[in-house]
Amino acid sequence: MKERYTEHAFFEIWHEDGIIFTVFKKNTTLNLEISQQVVAARLIVSANKPTPIFIDLRNVHYTDTKARKYLASKEAVECITAGAMLLDNEIMKLAGNIFIKIDQPLIPTKLFTDTDKALLWLQSYKVPN
Repeated sequence: MKERYTEHAFFEIWHEDGIIFTVFKKNTTLNLEISQQVVAARLIVSANKPTPIFIDLRNVHYTDTKARKYLASKEAVECITAGAMLLDNEIMKLAGNIFIKIDQPLIPTKLFTDTDKALLWLQSYKVPN
């Protein structure tokens, strides 16, 4: 059941079964401003408690450098225990791998093309109440 559901111009975000879900809307360009909005919304939805995050990036058509660097920063990963990124094309996989290798997020981060596998991976990063 979705808890603390919030919808923004470029994304939807909610808490469900100990995981934060972020789903971007169609044709989103992920820039610094939108990235900062996502982080602010996530902190509210998570109630500032350590939580893994599932990020559906299938509708993002581009992520700029400033956004990538910010999303790998200490500020952006506050209260995140791990991040699973759902992708569906080779260009996004390449961008995701660049993010992981170059920007080196401070939390365990993994790319997926299958939602169930991503959610299964995140289970071990859930923090008991």
